Amino acid sequence: MAFATDSINFGTVTVGLSSAPASTTLNNVGAAPVNITAIKISPSGIFAQTNNCPATLNPGQSCTFQVVFTPPSAGNFNGTLAVYHNAKGSPQTVALTGAGVGGGSD
Repeated sequence: MAFATDSINFGTVTVGLSSAPASTTLNNVGAAPVNITAIKISPSGIFAQTNNCPATLNPGQSCTFQVVFTPPSAGNFNGTLAVYHNAKGSPQTVALTGAGVGGGSD
């Protein structure tokens, strides 16, 4: 199992708004089917994900994650997308970074 990217940097996003979705692909590069047991993103609420992953990824099969960053306040934020599975190297992770800027009211 391997993600196409090790990290996603959302750059700067206005506080209270959401970034455009960023994509990454998870590939089963092994010779055996892999059962996905859990998908977690943290901190939730700041980072969110959707995916089209089946419960089992067969050899050569891949699935895609869409990740969105919504900063609750100004400042830098770090997070992690983690996919837990029954193969060696679990969990597969992608580092998430972004900065909240501006926003707020007068």
